[in-house]
Amino acid sequence: MYKKPITLIIILALSTWFWAVTKPWLYGSSLFAVAEAWIQPLVGLLVLSSLVAMSFLLMRKSLERLGISLAVVLPFFLVFGFNYFFFIGVGLSLLVHLYAGKIIKDEEEQRNVVNTHLIMRRGLPIVMMPLFIMISFGYYFSPKIQSQAANKELPPTVNEVIERTVSTFLGDEIRELPEEERESALNQLITQVTNQFIEFVGPYFQFMPPILAFGLFLVLEGLSFIFVWLTIPITMFWVWLAKRTGLAKIKIVQIEAEQLEF
Repeated sequence: MYKKPITLIIILALSTWFWAVTKPWLYGSSLFAVAEAWIQPLVGLLVLSSLVAMSFLLMRKSLERLGISLAVVLPFFLVFGFNYFFFIGVGLSLLVHLYAGKIIKDEEEQRNVVNTHLIMRRGLPIVMMPLFIMISFGYYFSPKIQSQAANKELPPTVNEVIERTVSTFLGDEIRELPEEERESALNQLITQVTNQFIEFVGPYFQFMPPILAFGLFLVLEGLSFIFVWLTIPITMFWVWLAKRTGLAKIKIVQIEAEQLEF
């Protein structure tokens, strides 16, 4: 009787923790360079996605799945604050989660045996997508990104690319200089190239936050196949645990199927 409310509360608490550890990662100075910064958000992503996917598998009604989705996205406001633009992300997330629930349900109904691995292999990428959407919205409105756009500062990644490019193409010429002059000459060249680049892209700095946010979304989507394979065993464990503890059980049902005749 209380299985579904308890599941909802667990996901709500886990989601709150996930957004709480994700915010420092998004607001920090480095997204991927420092493992300590992203390890907790990664663990939260895997565990939260696995529980949401299992809930979509066990809960049949769309209203129940909508409640699960709300439990995932609403704590975002508690952690990141209120912003009207966040409602766009919430709306997209709810729609995608409803679609994910439909995909998982269809995958289950199309199989004679409940194969959690195959069901999740198709459903988990869509389950994770709303999390990526909300992460991108949080990154878009992070003080760091907004400040860089306002002050016309290049992101650290772009600065690193400029430094490496200058070092690669002009490294031979710089090495011909006396040792005490090399570092100052290199820094001067990097500064000149950086200033020229800033002058060139200056009119477009206002578009930097959405470009960076969308870029982060694409990066996360590109890595999602790794996240999915890491999450599938966790989801299979939750389903196994639910069956072992009696929270869920396998029921044999008779279904009608269409067949083409010629």
